[in-house]
Amino acid sequence: PNGIHISDCRFINIGTRHIKGTRDPADDTKRIRGGSVRCCYFENTVVPPASGGWHANGDYVAGIDAMCLADWVFEDNEFRGIRGRNAVGRSAIFVWHFSEGITIHRNRIINGDRGITLGLSGDISGYHVNGAIVRNNFIKLRSLDGLSSDSGIECWTVNNIRIYNNSVWRSENPNGRGIRFIANVHNTQMVNN
Repeated sequence: PNGIHISDCRFINIGTRHIKGTRDPADDTKRIRGGSVRCCYFENTVVPPASGGWHANGDYVAGIDAMCLADWVFEDNEFRGIRGRNAVGRSAIFVWHFSEGITIHRNRIINGDRGITLGLSGDISGYHVNGAIVRNNFIKLRSLDGLSSDSGIECWTVNNIRIYNNSVWRSENPNGRGIRFIANVHNTQMVNN
């Protein structure tokens, strides 16, 4: 599929991935081209239970988890409470696995485990994300129930990333990270955050 545009939608208490975009396991060169997620609202008011058949003991949680994208825009969305049972859920916006030409801007992310993640660990032939701009996002991290959130923005196995003019604020427990470069980060600029 190409040209997928999601706008003005509300996702409440989905419990796992609110929007999940996957790849063709037979061909990693195929991309879902020219899409967007705009002006949507994502919220979890409850944390998934550790039992009852939930994926990863209640930690298989994200706002958007998408792979193999090309020329996508994520803008003007709001995410609240995107958290896993053990504070190790994925991000509000998580893009990975051979994605390129990604724009993430003007999103508000409140009280999640992570804000924005580009890439993931593991051996792949190339980059998880090659070419992205992350700008003008507001991310507020907060510890809840004694569990601390991880990163506002994180990158690993990426190339040609621009991270500009974002605000990451942690209201308590300064033990976590703001912006985190984990491994295999190439040709990346971080300015005025």
